[in-house]
Amino acid sequence: METAIPQCLTYMVGSPNLEKPVYGLVTNGHQFAFIKLQQRSQKEYGISDTFSLRSRQNHLYDVVQILKQIRDRL
Repeated sequence: METAIPQCLTYMVGSPNLEKPVYGLVTNGHQFAFIKLQQRSQKEYGISDTFSLRSRQNHLYDVVQILKQIRDRL
């Protein structure tokens, strides 16, 4: 997943609409991380904790809730 983060950020920086936050998701099928890119005085990004489907506490519900929040903001 670590190698996917720079690639995802590259696509996000190329977004033509940086007035609003741009959201990204990287996954390897059982781990998920969300990325948020904002344009302020300069571009700033944040990366979420990693959510895993293989941990004792399955994070699938958390991932679905985050995806719904992103959908509602778009």
